[in-house]
Amino acid sequence: MHKLEGKIAIVTGGSGNLGSAIVAAFHQAGATVVVPDRRAGGVVDMFPELDRDQHNFPGNYNAMDAEANHKLAQDTLSRFGRIDIVVNTIGGYRAGKPLHETEPDTWDFMMNLNAKTAFLLSQAVLPAMLKQGDGVIIHTAAHPALHGTRNESAYAASKAAVARIVESMSEEYKAQGITVNAILPGVLDTPRNRETMPDADFNEWV
Repeated sequence: MHKLEGKIAIVTGGSGNLGSAIVAAFHQAGATVVVPDRRAGGVVDMFPELDRDQHNFPGNYNAMDAEANHKLAQDTLSRFGRIDIVVNTIGGYRAGKPLHETEPDTWDFMMNLNAKTAFLLSQAVLPAMLKQGDGVIIHTAAHPALHGTRNESAYAASKAAVARIVESMSEEYKAQGITVNAILPGVLDTPRNRETMPDADFNEWV
């Protein structure tokens, strides 16, 4: 049953474990998906089952750049006429040290990658949703957003920022028919996370 037939969905981070699963699920539900990627060629080769004429795989997307996010929104509107759903799975993890040993670069990197991307993408797509009178935006937070944990001050703060952005947006735009939520998945089983947390129990990861 194609519950999302006719819907236009942007999924950022579509090359990752979580993002690719969301792209596949949206496709199965009948949505048209837009999957931007930082690589010039995009991620079209990852999804051979998706018709290139129906879906879009823009490359050279920098999620931390305001202009790139506005271009993504405008290009989507130009091609498809609307933006119904946005799922942002871009994010990352850098931690492992107590606060007094955490480099300022780590703080900046976490805030930019996790929080700034959510802010910029939302800012880019909201005008279209406000004009339509509806829309759904979903960002990716994490459990440390709710409860700080040892040796993760920058990461926890960046994910808490995502959660607060989502809560504020939800209050700001619910009267205009726009729903804003966050998902808090467990630790994703990725090569990067295995490298960063070699002593963890990978069987407990998503």
